[in-house]
Amino acid sequence: ATGEFATDLDVEVDPDQETAAAGFEVEPGTEEITVTGAEPEARLSLVDEDGRRLVVLKADRYGQAHFAYLPAQLAEYQTGAGAELPFSDGFIVEPGKGYTIRNEDTEPVEASEPFQVLGRDDHPEPGSYEDQVGEIVQGIEALGLLARCDGLLTGYVGDAALADVVLDTAGRVRAANPRAVWCCDPVLGDIDTGVYVKPGIEAFFRERAIPAADLVTPNHFELELLTGRKVSTLDEALAAARLLLQGPRLALITSLRRADAPGDTIEMVAVTHEAAWRIETPMIGFPIAPNGTGDAVAALFTAHWISGDEIPEALGKAASSIFAVLEATQAMGERELQLVAAQDRLVAPPRVFSAERL
Repeated sequence: ATGEFATDLDVEVDPDQETAAAGFEVEPGTEEITVTGAEPEARLSLVDEDGRRLVVLKADRYGQAHFAYLPAQLAEYQTGAGAELPFSDGFIVEPGKGYTIRNEDTEPVEASEPFQVLGRDDHPEPGSYEDQVGEIVQGIEALGLLARCDGLLTGYVGDAALADVVLDTAGRVRAANPRAVWCCDPVLGDIDTGVYVKPGIEAFFRERAIPAADLVTPNHFELELLTGRKVSTLDEALAAARLLLQGPRLALITSLRRADAPGDTIEMVAVTHEAAWRIETPMIGFPIAPNGTGDAVAALFTAHWISGDEIPEALGKAASSIFAVLEATQAMGERELQLVAAQDRLVAPPRVFSAERL
């Protein structure tokens, strides 16, 4: 193949080529694989069960590579800063067994043991998660540690079977520490994806979880879905957010894209019954938006709020930190939030944003 990202490697792996045990770690996941511990710039190829190379990624400066989207034809890509990865023109890593990762720059070639990539339906029955989560919480309680819990953050609920576990956990935490704050992140979907949770989850959040929480953190899409209102202006956002304050003291809209705001910005808005604050940051463009941004914002804001910061200060710190992480993620050419690589920026953001009272 020729071109900017051409590779001199053949699609078919030579079955007679000598290989050695891998000196790097492979963590397969759901339709993705993460490699750590490789040499920086090492050419890492993903090979399927039939011995065909699917893509070649050069490890970043930390010796990491993340395989999630594959090009239509074999090609080689640089990860890290300035990377151009196969996001839109290609396909996902298909679920299946027998995948391997090879370091093409070693002699002999280092190859991982065969591994399986899971699909979204390849997980245990939800009841097993319910039992596991409940047992973990009960174990923490038995150790007497819930009294030291200042906050509870709940988010994605994969199945309605977990709903009772979430409510039971909140009850146990509050019984041990009545001052503990429950932040309910009602993960339901997003503007770009629509609803991506199972039936029953929306009703659980609206009717049971949110009324019992102290803080609720919907994104724009979730705000509209939970309130049944179209939100196009700031006034509409404030009115919709206050509909959620039938129990919670505070609603934080983690990503507001209103029609009456500049298109190159994104906002967060914190709303109580008596007041509201808005913060604006530049929009950072990605071919595919990183997952977990809303989760990180909910965690950051909650941590600052329960640590004693007033709402506008907590909002400013959360916005500044997530902007710094997103900026680093884009610069490194990664799809996953670079929380570890950008940890110094998360703690001390280079650019500080401040909230304004509305």
